[in-house]
Amino acid sequence: MDIKLSYLSCLTLSLLITLFSCKKEEPTPTSNLLGSAEVVTNDVDDISIVYSSFSNVTDEKVYTYTCISANNEMSIGGSISSGSINVTITDQSGSSVYNQIFSSFMAAAPTFSAPAGNWTVRVTLTNASGNSAINITKV
Repeated sequence: MDIKLSYLSCLTLSLLITLFSCKKEEPTPTSNLLGSAEVVTNDVDDISIVYSSFSNVTDEKVYTYTCISANNEMSIGGSISSGSINVTITDQSGSSVYNQIFSSFMAAAPTFSAPAGNWTVRVTLTNASGNSAINITKV
């Protein structure tokens, strides 16, 4: 296994464990997502989207990510027991920056460049069940 991939897998797993195990303060869900919790933290150059305990959800969520830096990295983690999740990111001109469909274990840590500005993050769940965490931040 590639050392970089192993490191990124560990980093993604650590992020998931941290996000799902911290019980210090219960986050307030920002949307029902058909009975599951959706927690979004959206700051300049940093967005985190967490869906937990969703079951057979078909839904689409669209977020605006404001980035000042043209170089960004993403960490995606989670497990999907059924269905799929499509993560699509486009820059402010509508050009595709990232597009990936996950249908089982979610693990990715791509780095990408696109013009700074307001990007669109689209998360499409199709008959999906499981947990997921998506984080995008500047490099």
